[in-house]
Amino acid sequence: MKKNILLPVIFILGLFCGCSNSERPMSAAEQKILTNADARREAILNSPTEIDVTGVCYYVSADGNDSNDGRSEETPWASLDKVNSANLSPGDGVFFRRGDIWRGEALIAQNGVTYSAYGEGAKPSIYGSPENGADPSKWSLMEGTDNIWIFYKDIMDCGDVVLDGSMDLADKAPVWWTGDRYVKFVVGEDDYNTLMQKPDFDPANDMGDLQYFNDIDYSDLNSHHPIYVYEYADREGKLYLRCDEGNPGEVYKSIEFCCDPYNGSVVTLNFGYLSVLDNLSVMYGGHAIEANGGRLVQNCEVGYMGAMTHTFYDTETIYSGDGISHTLNMLVENNYVHHVFNGGIAAGELSFAANDEFANVEEFQGNNIIRGNLLEYTAGITLLNWEEEVNELHKFKDILIEDNYVMYSTTAGDPQRKKANSIIGALVFSGSDMPLPCANENLVIKDNVLYCSDGSLIISGMQEEYYPVYTGNTYVQNPNKPFAYWCFKDGTYEMVLTKKLSDLETFVREELGDETGVVLR
Repeated sequence: MKKNILLPVIFILGLFCGCSNSERPMSAAEQKILTNADARREAILNSPTEIDVTGVCYYVSADGNDSNDGRSEETPWASLDKVNSANLSPGDGVFFRRGDIWRGEALIAQNGVTYSAYGEGAKPSIYGSPENGADPSKWSLMEGTDNIWIFYKDIMDCGDVVLDGSMDLADKAPVWWTGDRYVKFVVGEDDYNTLMQKPDFDPANDMGDLQYFNDIDYSDLNSHHPIYVYEYADREGKLYLRCDEGNPGEVYKSIEFCCDPYNGSVVTLNFGYLSVLDNLSVMYGGHAIEANGGRLVQNCEVGYMGAMTHTFYDTETIYSGDGISHTLNMLVENNYVHHVFNGGIAAGELSFAANDEFANVEEFQGNNIIRGNLLEYTAGITLLNWEEEVNELHKFKDILIEDNYVMYSTTAGDPQRKKANSIIGALVFSGSDMPLPCANENLVIKDNVLYCSDGSLIISGMQEEYYPVYTGNTYVQNPNKPFAYWCFKDGTYEMVLTKKLSDLETFVREELGDETGVVLR
């Protein structure tokens, strides 16, 4: 994880204030985009199970029993632990009953196994959140306060706390770990020595309304910064929530905690080579689906992925939280991804690029198709690379990004207190908060709708010889927002800020090379 490089020309507004249609008249073409996006969302959320399984079919329901054989709807298993520990074979299928929810435990895919849904109703759901906290008996006042509430048991690091199923959320208090204690920090203001000398963080005095603090102990880790805590997401600690309105269990009907129950994810296909994920809902986590070993993710809903603590850097805390991330040989198709702190779909990530010792080690990421997805309120579709110079040994290759709707790109959570390790855009080809160069071969961006971003629609540091092929895309951005942050053919990086439609059309034709692209204003 590389330290953020902040660009003064880029700023992030508050959550979901990005592209208000009231700022300009709504054209018929734009209305059609919104109608089509609504139709796609409904189609994905209500997609039937149409999956072929060549091996044994197993069934899982919330009221099943792990002592059952799992081989029929009448004798289902009950838990994800049973599914994960079962001796499954390539070609087998595991079907979860629609309408049921599994909480606080990860699904760990096995090689060649398909995971899908059976029955009627909403997609079966896997929540990173261990429980619904909307119960007054689960909260007690911190001694000496009338608005600091303590959850009744220790809980994992929460990216966000989602209130009443919306992104009107409780947000992390700005804390930094010195190596043995927490202190309050101010983004961009505190230096290392100042932070090390600050008093301990005090939940009673250092939190605003609807902020929370996870008191998780990392004192056994290296005390020298940066301190990486990403792999310790399952650690638990006391959770303090400031709620001025009263007991949060009474104020809210739903309180969900965005936690990662397994190695930084709610569902992992990293060990399930050629595995398939179909018609599941993955909700309330930090990272949703790590799919580096899988083959196919389709017809799934991914939502409310918060910002997990990743690293306590020299003078700041780095957070991360992704929707569907993958690197090789993946088809990601017809998924609805929404309200995600970082990238909605990571089309590839050059892992070696983050470490100088692998500079001379070859790494290609690709052979991926990202098609037919709808993304809303995320940091968009990303290719992640951290190298500051082009390295031909590290390359994205054979990636098709086709027929996706990428809407209202933003970051989930309060950007004044949390930083995404990416620029916000519908398409982001970078790594840190600055467009960086990278090599690619046969990267095609085709027939997508890029609609209204809090940042630029497209962020790319790719040099001309590595430009992707853009064709037939539709570009919509409000005049008060940047259109692109781009490495021009002359090698300069510039923000495209023009409000004239004709100039934007010229940019799309001459710089992007999208001869059939459509620009709407």
